[in-house]
Amino acid sequence: MAYSRNRAISLQAATIGEVLGIAGFIPILAQLTPAQRQKLQRYMDAAVVDPVVRNESSALYQKGTKYYGELVVVDPEMKRRAQRVMGDFIPVSDLDDCVRLNFTQMLDASAFTRRRRRPRDGGASTRRRRP
Repeated sequence: MAYSRNRAISLQAATIGEVLGIAGFIPILAQLTPAQRQKLQRYMDAAVVDPVVRNESSALYQKGTKYYGELVVVDPEMKRRAQRVMGDFIPVSDLDDCVRLNFTQMLDASAFTRRRRRPRDGGASTRRRRP
């Protein structure tokens, strides 16, 4: 199901480029494919849009609900309006905030070379002291 960013833009949701740029992750932003950017953007938009949509829908549903003792009457028109508002809800799953990155492209070749370890005692074990 496709979603429109119009609602997120009207609520001033940040773009993935802005967030990664401010956080200093420009190299990661350059490595993301368009599909990965869209997935992360959808997740960020859901964090902004979903609470607002849920509150609006709940308010409409409660406005159309009347209580008469134990009898509950729901206005069908208000229920339809609440469901129509829920059409802007952006469903996300547990793994929507995860993307796979190729770390070999982000790191240079020196990151994979083994470095020579220095002795911790500064060479004191090889020297002899005279009494």
